[in-house]
This record gives sequence, C-alpha cells and structure tokens, in this order.
Amino acid sequence: MEAVRHHANETRIAKRRADQQHLQQRFYYELAVAKRAWDGLAARFPDGPRGGDAADDSLEKIKRLLVVVLRNAATKSDPKYKLLTASNQTLWNRLLQFQEVVVILVQGAGFERRERTQTEVVPMASERDRINRELTQALDSGYHTPDRIASLVADLDALEPAATASQTKRTTEDMEDADTNARGFELCHAGAGDDGLGIKRIVTLLQAVETW
Repeated sequence: MEAVRHHANETRIAKRRADQQHLQQRFYYELAVAKRAWDGLAARFPDGPRGGDAADDSLEKIKRLLVVVLRNAATKSDPKYKLLTASNQTLWNRLLQFQEVVVILVQGAGFERRERTQTEVVPMASERDRINRELTQALDSGYHTPDRIASLVADLDALEPAATASQTKRTTEDMEDADTNARGFELCHAGAGDDGLGIKRIVTLLQAVETW
C-alpha cells in the first residue's frame, strides 16, 4: 500500500512538472520578453555605496512587490487585484515608474495598458456659453423676468473667480507634480480570458520572476 501511495505521489509530481514545462513552452515568447525587460532594468541600476549590493537590494524590493502583485492577480477573485493604477503613489514609486516593469506586466502577464483622461463634468467654457445663451434668450424674449436675468448674471459673474481659481490650482498642481502625464495610465487584467489561459499566464510569469 505504501508503494502504491508513493507511486501515485510521484505521478502527480511528474504531471505537475510536465504541465509547468508545457506552459513555459506555451508562453516562451512572453517569458523571453519579460526576462529581457528585467535584465534591462537591472542594467540601469548604478552601483551604490556598497557596490553591487545596494543595486541588488533595490532590485530585490522591486521584485518582491512584483511577486506580490502577480500572486494577488492570480489567486484573488476581487477585480481590484487585477487593476494597477499609476496614480497610486506606492505602486508608482516602487513599481510602475519603471517602464521595464510595465513591459513585464503587459507583455509577460497579459495586463492591458489603458490611458486615463480627466475631464470636467461641465467644462468651464461650455458652462459660460450656456449661461450667455440663456441670458441672450431671456433678454430677447418678451417673457423674461428681472429675477431670472439677475440670476443668470450672478451665475456668469461667479464663473470668473472660479475659472481663475481653477487655473491657479492646475498651475500649482503641475508645478508640484511634474510627472502627472506620465502617471495617467492604469494596467488592467481580464482574468482567465476567452481561452482560459489568462491566469495560467500570470502564474507562469510569477514562477519565472521568483527565480530571477
């Protein structure tokens, strides 16, 4: 009986290894692109005060977070673990600011890069045009009331300081955060995908990253 259990266990291990090798072959190109990107990132790190050890320590921190991100995306069902936003300060500082890491996640793991745009619900210029149109119609119409006209004029006057304040705020923010445009993206993973290999692709990359 012990020999049977041992044989069954050996069979399961062999099958697991075969499956892993099959996936590595299936995603050979993706893994090769990811590894080249990682090697490129490693080459960009200058030696620190402790020689190569300092650079290795920095790379190790990036690798640890990358492993966490990949493991969460592969094992957790909550969609939030498959959405990486560059506006997240921690993710940006420790991971997404490095273009090589983005390549690893997109080309290697199958994340999709999406540019994020910030638009006002009602742009200031459009709101000003709307008020002017209504004010013109009210003045031209024989049915306007003084209260309505006064209200429109007040709304128009209120837009001027708001526009100035908005412009000042944008200028200040641009000065304080020069990389706003660079951070205007997010990485999203669809999960298993139509072919069912999406998660397996993440797992395969995760196993590779852990050996780098």
